[in-house]
Amino acid sequence: MPDFSDPPDFADEITEEEVLAGTHYVRPTARYYEECCVLIYGIPVVGPERIEKLKVVLSKVFNFVHIPFSTFFPTDDDGKTKGYCFLEYETPEQTSAASKVLDGYTLDKNHTFSAYILSAMRELTEPVENWTPPAKKDYVDAGDLW
Repeated sequence: MPDFSDPPDFADEITEEEVLAGTHYVRPTARYYEECCVLIYGIPVVGPERIEKLKVVLSKVFNFVHIPFSTFFPTDDDGKTKGYCFLEYETPEQTSAASKVLDGYTLDKNHTFSAYILSAMRELTEPVENWTPPAKKDYVDAGDLW
């Protein structure tokens, strides 16, 4: 069996920091970051005095799938939450699983979540200005199909 150990008097000419410099500290791209973030609509709008309690309640729900890397609850000028929040997960796979579980989740009778991965929101378009609902078609009885 070959021996791959260094001789006793061997001195490395390159430091570990130089070896790891190109691999460890690679800044993620904006697209990858967006794939790791979920936008949750439908959270309760509360004042500044109840934000901490809301965060505790929502963290129990959010941690059900995966523990988020970070959370952000935007507030208005009065300190009230805006009815949505951002969750950042470590991987796109965790983000996808979380969005599937949280989309349609009912917190209470007045609050049902809608979850969107940020990268998927780029594909959304503005609604057409002159959109009209489709015309209602009359029911046509096909008779006995047996």
